[in-house]
Amino acid sequence: MKPRSLIIMLCLVAVVATTHLQALEFRLLSWDGDIRGLRYGSGQKAVDVVAMEGALSPKYTYNRTGPLVLFREVQQEDRTVRVPVATLSPPEGVTRAILLLTATDAAGTAYTARWINDSPEVRREQTITYENLSSHPVAIRLGKDELYIAPGAATTRSTNPDVFRLALKVAAQTQKGWELVIRWSQPVRPRLRTLVILRDGRESPYG
Repeated sequence: MKPRSLIIMLCLVAVVATTHLQALEFRLLSWDGDIRGLRYGSGQKAVDVVAMEGALSPKYTYNRTGPLVLFREVQQEDRTVRVPVATLSPPEGVTRAILLLTATDAAGTAYTARWINDSPEVRREQTITYENLSSHPVAIRLGKDELYIAPGAATTRSTNPDVFRLALKVAAQTQKGWELVIRWSQPVRPRLRTLVILRDGRESPYG
């Protein structure tokens, strides 16, 4: 695996006020490329949403009971028809979440989602959370802290409020052994809640 074959998606999440207990507040993130043209129903209105690969979407609120249904609107003869592309049931007790959307086909006719609990009670301020969604075990050194995360696992660590940035190194265990894949400076500013998603990389058309 080449050094660029493990990609990190960073989501720097500021602390905000809690939402109403009956509402679901969510943001979207795309697994592969930006996703546009999706909507969901909120009361009598249809709300446009976007899921980007490199940044979190704006916050959306879903006030209805039952699954969250994302759909596209298409014209059929003289009327507009809603075509569902994802029916997403929030996990029990989750009121704030990040949804990582993945297309199930190349045409984008259907999507699945991974729910990441974004509650400040679960991901507290002054912490950094690593989600290893790659197929490799990874070793992380953040400042002097060293972590080992198996594929599919996650871990959260507290950070020092007096420090604004730490040296970060990430190594992946491959058939060739441990390979350094990331070396950079990680922001850990006061009150910041940071989510780091690690995944297998893709071939770049630019080499």
